[in-house]
Amino acid sequence: MKVVYIGLREATLQLIKESLEDPKAIFLPIPEADLSSAWGELHEADLLLIGEEALNPIQITQKVFSHDAQLSIIVVNDEQNYHKIKQSLLFTPFIGSTVQSVSNAAGRGLAAVVKDHVQRTQQRRSYSSIKNSLAGVTVVSTQKVERIKTDYLHKVLEGAPVGLVLMSKAGIILSFNTYAAGLFKKSEREVLGTSVATLFPEDVREEMEEFFGQSRSAPISRNVAYPADKKPTFLEVILSYVEKEGFSYKIALIKDVTDQVLARKSIEESAQKVKMIVGAMPEMAWTAQPDGKIDFLNHRWYEYTGQTPSVAAWEQAVHPDDLPGVLSLWGEALQKGKLYQLECRYLQASDQIYRWHLTRALPVKDKEGKILSWVGTCTDIQSLKDTQKELQMTAEELAASNEELSAANEEITASNEELHEINERLIKVNADLDNFIYTASHDLKAPIANIEGLVLLLEKKLVKEDKENQQVRNIFGMIHSSVRRFQGTIADLTEVVKLQRLMEIEVEEVNVAKLIEDVKLDFSQQLQEVEARVEVQVDNNLTVSFSRKNLKSIIYNLLSNAIKYRSPERKLHIKITSCQEGRFQVLAVQDNGLGMEFKDPEKIFGMFRRMHSHVEGTGIGLYMVRKIIENEGGFIKVESQPGKGSTFRVYFPER
Repeated sequence: MKVVYIGLREATLQLIKESLEDPKAIFLPIPEADLSSAWGELHEADLLLIGEEALNPIQITQKVFSHDAQLSIIVVNDEQNYHKIKQSLLFTPFIGSTVQSVSNAAGRGLAAVVKDHVQRTQQRRSYSSIKNSLAGVTVVSTQKVERIKTDYLHKVLEGAPVGLVLMSKAGIILSFNTYAAGLFKKSEREVLGTSVATLFPEDVREEMEEFFGQSRSAPISRNVAYPADKKPTFLEVILSYVEKEGFSYKIALIKDVTDQVLARKSIEESAQKVKMIVGAMPEMAWTAQPDGKIDFLNHRWYEYTGQTPSVAAWEQAVHPDDLPGVLSLWGEALQKGKLYQLECRYLQASDQIYRWHLTRALPVKDKEGKILSWVGTCTDIQSLKDTQKELQMTAEELAASNEELSAANEEITASNEELHEINERLIKVNADLDNFIYTASHDLKAPIANIEGLVLLLEKKLVKEDKENQQVRNIFGMIHSSVRRFQGTIADLTEVVKLQRLMEIEVEEVNVAKLIEDVKLDFSQQLQEVEARVEVQVDNNLTVSFSRKNLKSIIYNLLSNAIKYRSPERKLHIKITSCQEGRFQVLAVQDNGLGMEFKDPEKIFGMFRRMHSHVEGTGIGLYMVRKIIENEGGFIKVESQPGKGSTFRVYFPER
């Protein structure tokens, strides 16, 4: 059971939920202001509840019914409004038998009504589904055609730029559309069940009651002045009498004709003035009386200056430095009755910046030459002023700029040459360092091998008593351990030198899953010995543009670390996965080993950095992994918890 609701009081909602005693029932609120966004939810629902706080219950019912005539709708209201809603639903067109009005005074009895209407919706939709499956794709039912016609007509009337009021024969309001609600500043809920004449001011209410009381077959109309926002609004009301299926009701169409009335009056007063104002509308435009007093400022003026009609003062919008000249020239134009024209700056409210305008005012005269009014415009010329300012740059300034650019170019050239020289020196130094490390590691191999041989020889020469002496055995153990570490360090130094050469290897499209299997074969003996389980969740077709040798080194080092630092408390489990993150292909190696504790993850990627000392190693593996991936534009991250394991994520960039 899925129930959607609009404007339902929380207490009523909870009462229905508790009374239903159905834990699977779903209750979902939808917005009254934008029903179109909830059509999907309504099509999947078994019932719509329109509650006590809905502003326009009749309009909502009409919209939903016209959109889905199979959905049951229950309009819930308090006892005071229940009868008004019920009467409105009875006489309102475009609403069928799927709609019911109930009072919240029914209490726990509302649950039974809800269950009944849910079943009805399900039965209607089931019947419709069976009927459609039997009717064939080319047959359109009469009911569907009527619903389409009803939906279209409802949308036209609801969206029409006129007020539409549905009333009973006695003039009691049953429904009115959105435009009427905005026109009278009242919600549908406020006016349902009241006399339509009460919408109008008291001084014309009696006349309007008489007007709405008429029952002529032909439409009748009348105009009425309606005070709105302290300004007169002129309305045209057209009344039609309708009889349908034995019911009689009336429909009033109400149009705001203020603009037409005012325009007609304005045209009658000064047709020429209106034409000139309309012609100047794209710019700031204004009119003034013969003595220069401003009597009209157009919308663009208020939009630009941020002033309002009640407090408009054009002098405040002019730049203080320009105002004396403006007043002087304006006074001269008024005195001589000639064209007024000058450039001045006006303050733009949106950014509080003064912009240059060309201001013109033309005197409007009668046949005898008497000034009737002034019509003025203010044209934005800031772009022109900016262009003129740019063109004022002298040849000397341009030459100076060229000299500065030339000097800067010479400095850049010199800096580039110096950087090139420094780079060449650095390349040589790096090469020398590589050669030194390689030579040193190579030359040290022989002495350490000799030391190892001499120690072994010394062990053989010792008498039996000395060999069995614990202290002597400990000393020889430490010597052998030191020799192995020395040999490991020499090997790592050699690997560091090789690392730079590895960077120069050409990239290719490498199949990641296949390469992982190759590395697993290298560790097969060790994995069997520790009874490890390696789980690979990598797409068999996944490839990355990378050096095969370098990628194998990355995987090899990560698997090697997982085996080395496994936990003695549980069998080793290694999980290798891949995913896409933005422009990076990510390869993750996760284990359940010893884990690590660190404050700065970057430190574990340092050269010779080790987090566990009980296992042999020199700490060069992770350093090499990071250098390899960073050299290709990627990076590596680590997450670890002591006693739980570690996860290394390698980010390969797309190429």
